[in-house]
Amino acid sequence: MHALHDGATTFAKVIEYTSLKARLEWSGIVSRSQLMPKPKDYDAVKSYEQLSEQIRYLRSREEAFFPARKIAVNPIQLYLREEEFGRATKAVQFVQNNNKRTNLARPRFDAHFAEKVIGFPGRGMIIGADGGILSGGRTAFFRSVYTPALRISRPVFWSFNILHRVYHHWLVNCLSSLAALEQMGLENELPIVMPKLSSWQKESLSAMGVSSEQIIEVGNEPILLEKVFWSDFCSANDLQWVHPAGHAFVRRRALAAVQASHGSSETGQPHEKLYISRLDTKKRWLVNERALADALEKEGYVVVVGSELSFLDQVRLCHNAKAIVALHGAGLTNGLFCRPHTKVLEIFPENFFHAGPVRACQMAGSRQGFMLGRNLRVNEKNFQDLDWEVDVAEVLKNAQHLIDTPYEQTWADPFCAR
Repeated sequence: MHALHDGATTFAKVIEYTSLKARLEWSGIVSRSQLMPKPKDYDAVKSYEQLSEQIRYLRSREEAFFPARKIAVNPIQLYLREEEFGRATKAVQFVQNNNKRTNLARPRFDAHFAEKVIGFPGRGMIIGADGGILSGGRTAFFRSVYTPALRISRPVFWSFNILHRVYHHWLVNCLSSLAALEQMGLENELPIVMPKLSSWQKESLSAMGVSSEQIIEVGNEPILLEKVFWSDFCSANDLQWVHPAGHAFVRRRALAAVQASHGSSETGQPHEKLYISRLDTKKRWLVNERALADALEKEGYVVVVGSELSFLDQVRLCHNAKAIVALHGAGLTNGLFCRPHTKVLEIFPENFFHAGPVRACQMAGSRQGFMLGRNLRVNEKNFQDLDWEVDVAEVLKNAQHLIDTPYEQTWADPFCAR
């Protein structure tokens, strides 16, 4: 693994954020004596001339690497009392739309190439010569970027956005983007630009077939990218619309890695019922979660705390489960590795809803159920700073109902290989 980071470097302001419409405007360069006269250079392994055929193909073809398509997903069972509908408007609307239209459209996703652009690792963005944001990030967080003091002169692949520290976004944005390398036939050819990586991120990259020697690990400093490839997956912040090809790639590679490490994805001790907990975080704190976990354990559920497990262990546990109860959160993204027909009961705080984990589970063919907790305290300035509780008896009843109730399968496998 190669590191490009110099915390002592001072930069001059070159671009300023000016619009909520994801556009930038060049400002005057502010000269500083501390600015390095010539950027540091990294000599990557693949020459521009060797990649000319792929670059010409990217620029000339009309068909996307991942064409637009329709997929079918299972209906969602909504477990709400009548008085709760008004407190769960987003979830209710989502379920109603989902169940009316189980054939969902997915837009085309593509790979791209550009020369002489700025990579802004601190915001996970690639910024073009005209100041437009080409890939990644949440523009609402963007303020300014600085003259690059680092340069990567050879072709590379950019594979992350501003949300890369969040487990859910790491799987469905960052790892999914590697599917473009596979499609281009360059997965072992291009160095991959990555932020500072945690141990679980390194393990997941290894599961995707990325070697440590292929990674260029960068800090927050802007980088002049002489030649860079990227894909639309890193710009897909509306995760209802992530293309299934990305999910398929991550699922296929992860399950293959589990099989290689354990001899089979079935080995280890399979648990038929899992509770994916949030006992390791105070964010969206469920005040009676310990009581919920104890009650589920008595019913045969194994309590899973994602931060205490390796990436491959999380994949294996979810793949072997037949029923899952989970608080809404990034850990449920591992539902992507479930088998078809797995029953998943997801529990939400009042009127707090995000579709990403739901869609990940649905891509694997799960049968979803939703239920609601009750908020006790909400910080008006930070909607994720809240305390809430659930009715433990209702959770047990709804989970068992979801397991026992037969349903008509409407899901059609969106994956190329299972």
